[in-house]
Amino acid sequence: MSLGGGTTTTTEQSQTSYPQWTQDAQANTFSVGRGQIENFLRNPQYSVAGFQTDTLKGMDLARGTAQDVFTAPRLQAPGSPNLQAAYGTAAQVTPGAISEQMNPYLRNVGDTTLDAMRREYMNADAGLASKYAAGSMMGGSGEAIARGQAARGYGQNVASTIAQIQSAGYDKATATAMANAQMQQQTGMANQSAENTMRMTGADYGLKSAQVNDALRNTQLAREQAAAQGLTQNGLMQQQQSQQVLDVPWTALERLFGITPKQMNSQTFSQKESPDTSASPLQSILGLGSTILGAKTAGGGSVAASLLGLSDEREKTDIQKLGKDPETGLQLYSYRYKGDPKTYPKMTGPMAQDVEDAYPGSTRNVGGRMAVPLDMLMNAGKKKAA
Repeated sequence: MSLGGGTTTTTEQSQTSYPQWTQDAQANTFSVGRGQIENFLRNPQYSVAGFQTDTLKGMDLARGTAQDVFTAPRLQAPGSPNLQAAYGTAAQVTPGAISEQMNPYLRNVGDTTLDAMRREYMNADAGLASKYAAGSMMGGSGEAIARGQAARGYGQNVASTIAQIQSAGYDKATATAMANAQMQQQTGMANQSAENTMRMTGADYGLKSAQVNDALRNTQLAREQAAAQGLTQNGLMQQQQSQQVLDVPWTALERLFGITPKQMNSQTFSQKESPDTSASPLQSILGLGSTILGAKTAGGGSVAASLLGLSDEREKTDIQKLGKDPETGLQLYSYRYKGDPKTYPKMTGPMAQDVEDAYPGSTRNVGGRMAVPLDMLMNAGKKKAA
């Protein structure tokens, strides 16, 4: 026997429906998209545009430029020239140099002077011979003496003159040799200075040449890089255009999806549990309803109906027997609570005394009156059912 107080589970269903053409449009969009995906899976290589010709040329040019940079010999500035000291040894006059200068002097000066003295001596000797031959002077030993004296004087003059010429020639040769040595030293210094200047100039020219070559090389590299970048950019533009062509079906699918309704018919089911408000037979018999919960005592007070299932028969009036309940065996009565107007309808149920007899310990003493708590009443009903 159900005593009430449980829960009831109910299932609710709701359905949302849209026009059929909206459902067909969504199905069509799905079908188109599935077909494109299947084509993509079969031919994935046709979904991405590859490198274009200009891109490949730009990559080759950039690769060649990089290879030239790393494999070309490194440019180096010329080293510092090995400058020689522009200072020679001090000017020196050697005997050989003096001799070289003496010989020309003696030939030019000494020989000429000796020739002149020889001619003068011969003229003087010829004059003495003429004088003695003409008889103006005594011949014989006088002529020999005169001519001997002339010869001795000539010899002395020649010796003296040769000595003077040699002395003067030596001095002259020494001065000339010294001058030549100084000139040679100055010439060497000048030549060395000129050589150093030429070396410095050559080093400067070499450095400038290296700088010019480096600038030209950098300019060439910049041109090649600019050309490679230009080709690469052109290739990227071509690739983007090709990619847009390949993406046309996907773009069209996106547009189709944008105009396709996104409203699907749906059904929802939900379950809800609610308290079981139906009264059990025992509760009905005992008068457990809104009427008894609002009952008043004779003194105007509550009979604790919010906590108790029924009250003592001493709280009731106009009692009449109706018979026994077949399920509980309790005697049923019709009655009113004391203090209720005669206009109130009668209630039906057992007395608290009968409930205590049938279900011992189920009643409580409240203010000297018998009452049955609801929980005790429920337990008692369960025991009886068992």
